[in-house]
Amino acid sequence: QRYTFPEDAFVPWENLRAWIPGRVNRWIGWLHENLSPAHYRFLRIGHRGASGHAPDNTLTALRTAVQLGADAAEIDVQRTRDGRIVVVHDAYLTAEDGRLLPIGSSTLEELQAVPLRGGERVPTLEEVLDLAREIRLGLYIEIKDGGSVRPLIEALQARHAIGAVMVGSFRHDWVAQAGALAPGLRTSVLFSSRHIDPVALARAVGASYVHPCWGADPAHPEESLTPEWVARMREAGLGIVIWHEEHPDVIAHLRTLGIDGVCSDLPERLV
Repeated sequence: QRYTFPEDAFVPWENLRAWIPGRVNRWIGWLHENLSPAHYRFLRIGHRGASGHAPDNTLTALRTAVQLGADAAEIDVQRTRDGRIVVVHDAYLTAEDGRLLPIGSSTLEELQAVPLRGGERVPTLEEVLDLAREIRLGLYIEIKDGGSVRPLIEALQARHAIGAVMVGSFRHDWVAQAGALAPGLRTSVLFSSRHIDPVALARAVGASYVHPCWGADPAHPEESLTPEWVARMREAGLGIVIWHEEHPDVIAHLRTLGIDGVCSDLPERLV
């Protein structure tokens, strides 16, 4: 059936370009007012991909994370001797034969010549960004090396990926540097102390998220995530991402708190 629209039904695209963001913000504001944080579904973040099932920080780990229901993957980045950004956690790459190669004083070619478990190799940031876009996986990028901050931001800008990632670090000066280089980038501050003031820390470096890393504490770290602690972060306008968690009972508790994101080596347990 053919339908003819009246001429006044058409709106110039330039007018829509200005109208759409306001409309979206209006709906987001309505959700904030009418939806309790306790009813949010937290982001399911595969820790270094699905590192409980595949070699961490590899392309296979990222693909596996998506297959297991992850919304995003936490990855770690460092700079090589020849200026490339690679996705690897430790300061040294451990080969299957036990050899250790320092990331910062090795070239990309040298690192990628080292076979990892399962025949994997160290991926570049560009390879990870391209794969993440292909499989629709968000990325939470932890900076492990100060020299990687600027080239990381440049790589994200080159691929128009600033809005698709979050960047964080235990080195809060690096977080501030990343935010200054890319206004609008979501950033987070990672910390392991329970005696730190997360609100003051986040404000000092312009971060939008806090990330307590208390998972290594054997004395029930989730008990420190009280409703009052969470409410204080919310009142400050901060998002909350937490350590990698694999215990089903703890994950069930976290669902009641309105946490924004939970990392896990076993992302299927977050579903």
